Amino acid sequence: MSMEIYVFSDQRLTTIEDWQQALDRRGAPLRLSAARPFAELNGALPAVLRDRPTAFECDHFDAGELMDEAEDVAFDHRWRHALAFRWGADLAAGEAAYLAAAAYADATGGCIFDCEEGALITPDRATEIAAELQKSGPMIEEVIRRTQQRFGEP
Repeated sequence: MSMEIYVFSDQRLTTIEDWQQALDRRGAPLRLSAARPFAELNGALPAVLRDRPTAFECDHFDAGELMDEAEDVAFDHRWRHALAFRWGADLAAGEAAYLAAAAYADATGGCIFDCEEGALITPDRATEIAAELQKSGPMIEEVIRRTQQRFGEP
């Protein structure tokens, strides 16, 4: 199962470096790979969260189309751009995506649509969710380790 969030905005950042500066201003422990130009993002975006390599999918989407599909969401106006963030079961990737989305929304004056919550959230709420994912990581890893031991899996 994959998770998704979207940042809607009326402007786009022009470079990954601009996005990194927004992350740095928020104090986020995330470094984005600048190997591809921002305009060409389509698929996995490598990143380093603290000292751990991770990645999340990041794509440019049609904002109008997404807004039309989200019928129950009260957008305050028709946004011009949408940046999609997607990840699987990797908690670090989820944490990185929420941190990246928060910084991107801050830098562009945009808003974040969290598909899991089915609602618009603030950049600060996205940062809180990232912190919740970080906090729950060790507990989830312990449950997985015990389950593997119990059933004899490596």
